[in-house]
Amino acid sequence: MLNIGLGLLWSIDRDSDGADDVVTADQATSTTMASTTTTLSATTTTTTTSTTTLPPEVGPVRILVVGDSVASQIGWALQGWSEEHPGEVVVFNEAHIGCGVVRYGFKRVDGLDGPVGDICSNWNDPVALHLAAETEIVSWPSAIELFEPDIVLATVSSWDATDRIVPDVVDDWSAIGDPRYDAYVLNEYTEAASVLAASGADVYWLPSPYLAKDLLPIDHVERIDGLNALATTAMRLVDASSDADIEQVDYPGWLGEVGAARDRELRDDGVHLSIRGQAEIAPWLIEEIGLS
Repeated sequence: MLNIGLGLLWSIDRDSDGADDVVTADQATSTTMASTTTTLSATTTTTTTSTTTLPPEVGPVRILVVGDSVASQIGWALQGWSEEHPGEVVVFNEAHIGCGVVRYGFKRVDGLDGPVGDICSNWNDPVALHLAAETEIVSWPSAIELFEPDIVLATVSSWDATDRIVPDVVDDWSAIGDPRYDAYVLNEYTEAASVLAASGADVYWLPSPYLAKDLLPIDHVERIDGLNALATTAMRLVDASSDADIEQVDYPGWLGEVGAARDRELRDDGVHLSIRGQAEIAPWLIEEIGLS
């Protein structure tokens, strides 16, 4: 099943050179109008011709969503919003469960460890465009080439605050706070921000909130703070050298105090959005990114 939610119909037209172009019904139209001028002093009638080019209408805003399971929920929520507001936004949900930004190696959560899978490590690897919308493929460059987003929404993932081993970086279990791993995280988020901003789309990052769930040591406040600080530094570096605008959206502030009544209503398991959370986050985000 394709993971693209549409506010209106769009199609792909393949040119002879194999390129993919989005085709809309908003092509400029030329209309020829004939006008007749009659002079009072003569019986001769002359005809002049003028051409009027109608400007194309502005189409829906294209929003690409990347990140982990929370980002995936946000993508689906925005797709639902697009169906209720046809013609305003089109959403491509490229997020995937369990995938942070930091690639490769191994992760350990709640005493269980395992590899960071290929699907989470291949986000900067291009694929054939006809595969870019497959749910089991994550390729940000190909999704951007295919979809041509105006806006990208990305999340700073708590998965990147887990215990990690990354070959040739840290060969023993490490985490945020270790200078070796911190340098690697900064490079990963810098590369991620650069890839997402490369096409000129405006990029909005949602910082990681504290978790209201006992997943030690991921829910350590110091780790989440350190991760968000590194991601913020990466965004500033890319924003200073890019034509795109890179901003942060205060997702933790929207959730409110961790563990308080509002947070429990919006994140019933302390991590993921509840049904109410999914219903409320889409209109909030639409307003935050200036689309309403």
